[in-house]
Amino acid sequence: SEDGGGVNLAVLAPAPGTISGPTVPCEIDMRVRCKLMRDTTVTNVDCENIPMEGQCTVKVRYLYFVHTLKPGGTTLQSLTRYRKGAHEANGGDNKNMLIDTNGVSSVGKTVSDWVLNAWEEESVDLCSTNTYDTKVELTTKKISTGQVCSRSEGVKFSTSAANAPDPSDVAEQCQVTMNVECIVCISNEGCGGTDCNYYADPKNGCTKPIRYKYKFTNGGSSFITIKSVGRTRTDESSLPLGGTNYIMPKGSTQFFGEDIDFNFCDNGEKTTVFEATVVCGGRTETFNADYKLIY
Repeated sequence: SEDGGGVNLAVLAPAPGTISGPTVPCEIDMRVRCKLMRDTTVTNVDCENIPMEGQCTVKVRYLYFVHTLKPGGTTLQSLTRYRKGAHEANGGDNKNMLIDTNGVSSVGKTVSDWVLNAWEEESVDLCSTNTYDTKVELTTKKISTGQVCSRSEGVKFSTSAANAPDPSDVAEQCQVTMNVECIVCISNEGCGGTDCNYYADPKNGCTKPIRYKYKFTNGGSSFITIKSVGRTRTDESSLPLGGTNYIMPKGSTQFFGEDIDFNFCDNGEKTTVFEATVVCGGRTETFNADYKLIY
């Protein structure tokens, strides 16, 4: 795993001990979340709801937030992150979160309105049967009364080998079709008109508005991940279309449009290539379609 948020989560926690004193209800705000990552972006997808989108291994980020609500007179006794399930084969995975990146311990520190924000990342195999069980536990002690407070929060999710793609279905999962058209906008309503290659030189001026229409369909039986989609054109800069690293549901279609003014009185040709790089069936592939405008 990787660590972040200014807290070194790579230090093994000591074995939990007994902290003496009467226990009281905790005045602590604590949250533990797990979110799906796409490249370096944290998504809003909870780990327990990660869709199977054509690849087995994904990265997730655990987010930890701890806030001691009442100021003054409280000492930090322990703050430990525990893991069970998929980590038990390695003898468990417990980490002391009161050790900073410089190795300095905050155990016994008196705090006032103390806040911790930390995170760590992990690769998860959606195609194996496992349970990922993460819990964070904080124990504090009030100086004036010796009262002990212990609070814990966690997140738990499971993966299943049933998600593993059937090799015989891989070709079906990658049924991506792309199409590109060029229309001269004779009618302003919906840019109705004729194909650019069948348009005669205009009598009233050389320049006419044209629209490139791009169509992109996932015709397979599974979600796919769109790494990038865009177009290139002769003697022009490339143009991104849509976003990057997003999910496209099965059976869905996306449409893009590009409006430009074009001079039909010149002579030449321009080739436009509509291209997408996608992840489907556990592998990365590139699909494209092109349109050659001869004028």
